[in-house]
Order: sequence, then C-alpha cells, then structure tokens
Amino acid sequence: MDPFSKNMVLALSAGVTTARSGSEVAKLRAGHIDGLVLTSGVLPGLSYSKSNPSGKRTLRQKFEAAVRYLEAYAQWEIDKKSDKDLKEPSDKGVDSSILRYVRGEARPVFSASTRTDLLEIARLAQRFGFRPIINGCQEGWIVADELGRAGASAIITARDRSTKSEQLVRTGGSSIENAAILHRAGVSVTIIPGSAGISLGGIVGRDLMHLTVEAGFAVRGGLSEKAALDGITIEPARLLGVEARVGSIEVGKDADMIVTDGDILHYQTFVQWAVVSGEVVYDKEAELFFAHIRPRPEGSLSPEERVDAGETADEEIEEDSDDSDPPGESGEEAGDEGDGDSRP
Repeated sequence: MDPFSKNMVLALSAGVTTARSGSEVAKLRAGHIDGLVLTSGVLPGLSYSKSNPSGKRTLRQKFEAAVRYLEAYAQWEIDKKSDKDLKEPSDKGVDSSILRYVRGEARPVFSASTRTDLLEIARLAQRFGFRPIINGCQEGWIVADELGRAGASAIITARDRSTKSEQLVRTGGSSIENAAILHRAGVSVTIIPGSAGISLGGIVGRDLMHLTVEAGFAVRGGLSEKAALDGITIEPARLLGVEARVGSIEVGKDADMIVTDGDILHYQTFVQWAVVSGEVVYDKEAELFFAHIRPRPEGSLSPEERVDAGETADEEIEEDSDDSDPPGESGEEAGDEGDGDSRP
C-alpha cells in the first residue's frame, strides 16, 4: 500500500478511511507513513468444500484433535490440585491456529457460496463451537437460520448474481434480498464491492470507488439503511478486530470520519472532506479529480474552521441595522408620498 499513490486519494474521495491489504489493515493517511498499519494477521482462511473431500476430512481431524487437547488440559487443571506431579498434556500434533478458533480467540474465513457448502460450514462450526466468517455466501438466504444459529458473519456483494442449477429441483441461485434475509436471521453482514481495486472506468459500483452504491443495492433488497451503513463501517471493523479504534464515531476512537453533501447511500453524493486520526486528509475542492463537479458554494466552512454561532448572528443583525432607515425618516417619507394633508 503506497501512501503517496493517487489511488489512496481516490479511495478517500469515496469515503474509505481504513482498508485491508492482504493480512494487514491500514489507515488511509495520504502522504503519511507513521501510523499507517493498524493491525496484521487478520482474516485467516480455511477451506471446507464438497469439491475437496480429503481436505474436509483433514480439517475435521484437526478440530477433533484440538478439542481433545482442550478437554484433556481442562481435566489436568482439575486433577493437578490433588496431584502436583501430574504431567501436563502434550499439544504435539495440535494445530495452534485451530486451537485459537476453538477457544474463540480468532475467527476463520471460509469462501463458500452454495447451499451445500454453507450448511456444511455451519454444522462444522456448531459441532466445534467456533464462529465462522463466510465470504461470498450467495445462497445464504436459503440457509440463513442455520447460519444464524452458528453465529456466522457474512461478507457479501449485494449485486452478485448466480443462476440456479437446472439439475436441482430445490431453491437455488442468488437473491437481491440475501443481505436482508441474513440480517433478520442474526447473521452480521459486511458489504463489499465486486472488486477491491480503484478505477475511474465508469462501471458504477464495481470497485471501492462506489462502495456505498453496493450498500444501496442491499437496501433495495430490503436491508435497513442503518444495517447497510453498519455493513460498510462497524461490521467490517469488528471482523478485522479494529472496532476499538475505527468503524464508528465514539469518544476514545481515532476520529476517522467523512463529511458528505447528501445521503451517504445516494449515488450522486460526494465526499467533501475525509478526516483520518483527527486530521483532514482529503478536501474535494483541493484535489483535481472531482473539484469541477458541483463545486462548493463560496464561503463554505471546512471541518478545521471554528465558528461561534452567536457571534456570527450578532454581526448579521448589525449589518441589517445599518441598512435600514431610522423610524423618523421612514415616517417622513411616507408623509411626503401621501396627499399632503396630515390632519386626522
């Protein structure tokens, strides 16, 4: 991730203030190097698909070994109170990353879209007591209740389309209501575009430049505006483990925010300013990309400018008073314009 790249400025212009690159999470402080990386080692991936039966069996065996070890360790902690010489169980052959999932210290990411794979992942999670994150989840709306019971989170692209297999009689394929149905079933929903790149190619909503358009399509499918906004802010922050610093505007967080000129989910809305760590790092009028489109009215205040509203109001009142005529002069002029007879 290059902090001096124009792509970072474009991302800020789209309202993106934090992004994941590989296994690292970075703040988009254009032109800065210090404090760029928030965390690393995020979203470790696992595979559990019907297309790889041997891989499924191997993964189940790893989870079984981890559970056996944890059970043996828990029993050892009880027994050692009466027998101090009791040997601690060996963790040899136990996958350390799988241990973290079973303990709830981390959450694995699965890439799955079909009903069959989603059900298998949900049942695996319920059996071994971990909470999966599922990337894709196109047919999640069909098995939403099962995913909700597994405590799953879904990373979806609202406009993803897949057709139902003609070989199957059951319900299948994608649905624009996917996000809404998953959310109602208790699945936390994170919304991403179809591409993680930055482009000015004109295909609206297919990359990070139009993330809010993707969220808008989820609303079109029945998701509430609040849930859609959460799906591009606090929900991804939780999945990445950085919700204590970013993802919402709260006391004690990093003061990452944007100022827009309209409804954030409307396709015509522009980001006017982007603030990262309390510093204005993007100003629409100061960059060449969009400054020419609907320029801000003269006299608009930036987030860095402080104004005393009461003082401004007094100044306006004084200006109005200077322009008005004294009551006496006004009355004389009214008399002059009459018929000349001032008698009652």
